[in-house]
Amino acid sequence: MKIKKEITLSYIESLYDELESSEKNSLDIIIPFKGLKEKNFSTLPSFIQFYSTWLRSDKKRHLVLDVENENFEDELSVASIYSFITTCLYWDSDIKDTNGNSIKKLVLKRLNSRFNKRQKNILTNKGAELLLACFDFDKNLENRGLLNAIYDHNGNLKDDDYFRYNLVPEILIEIGKKFSIHLIKEAFKPEDIKNIGQILYELFKNTHEWGRKRGDGIGLLVPNIRAIYCVLHKSTQKNFLSYAEAKGLQGYLSNKLFRPNSNNEIYFLEISVVDSGIGFIRSFLGDEYQQNQVEIESQVSIVKKCLTKYFTTDSSLHTTHKGKGLDRVLQALNEKGFLRIRTENVCLYRDLIKDDYSTINSNNIDLFDWKLESYNNFTKFPRFTRLIVYTNE
Repeated sequence: MKIKKEITLSYIESLYDELESSEKNSLDIIIPFKGLKEKNFSTLPSFIQFYSTWLRSDKKRHLVLDVENENFEDELSVASIYSFITTCLYWDSDIKDTNGNSIKKLVLKRLNSRFNKRQKNILTNKGAELLLACFDFDKNLENRGLLNAIYDHNGNLKDDDYFRYNLVPEILIEIGKKFSIHLIKEAFKPEDIKNIGQILYELFKNTHEWGRKRGDGIGLLVPNIRAIYCVLHKSTQKNFLSYAEAKGLQGYLSNKLFRPNSNNEIYFLEISVVDSGIGFIRSFLGDEYQQNQVEIESQVSIVKKCLTKYFTTDSSLHTTHKGKGLDRVLQALNEKGFLRIRTENVCLYRDLIKDDYSTINSNNIDLFDWKLESYNNFTKFPRFTRLIVYTNE
């Protein structure tokens, strides 16, 4: 499977069909070493989920890095975030070039220093884009893939106060260095920073609790990735509307809340929290789960329950807000944010400007189908797991 250099959300969805329908017993995945060009919002987190699906497929063969020029050693110094992530998740297996030569030792040698630097610091990838990725890939060193910015030295997730008062300001400052420190300070008030901290903590806590578990609930799922992806978008409203594939997102970006600046530009912060775990549906059903046997309507109902206040019952983490689950995310996004959830076979959204939090209760959380824009008719998407948030702050 050779991945195109320019990717969209719909293209990534088509890769699942290609993987499932292929008559070949094994498939390589070929990725441009210099990276991919994103043509929609949140394509990097979406690609991470597809790659994780291929990685666990019985058709998985080799990761192939497509090196375009002959001076391979020089090119490694500018390896893309895509090469970095795919290599980390493929740590225990061989890596090939397009001629079939093993290049694993050379790749790991060059990426090791970059990995260590990324795990110790908050760094942008390119422009105003930032990825904080935690991995479980080394069975012998349990905490090796954990970020210092998210976990303490004992491997414990830091608390919600840390996310609000330390992590979020650091993220915004780092993005501001590539975007505009002045704009960041002007746009993000203390209440905005608190809301972003709530979003990041609640979503990452959820993936920390569930994204690392195997299907049987026993032991660690290896390899796995749990990541926070933040990017500050700035463009004209017209460009944004052409960039967004779904009408629901187009409606959100058309809202009068987005006020153009003197250059007729608007901006918003995209936050994605992604993992390669078993997902809402399988986590909820436990031993009752059967792949491809859960009706779409049942899947939607489970997602709604997961968003309900007091749904989270695990007590392994320290927080003064334990038990409020993902309801805190909805509250933080109220009247300004957009939520998108992609899990199992469903892709759902809620525009929290158009349909604000006041209409939500424990028995009624309307979520809309990504393709049909319907709250009672849902599309069956290829099976995988992910959760993302778009928010305007």
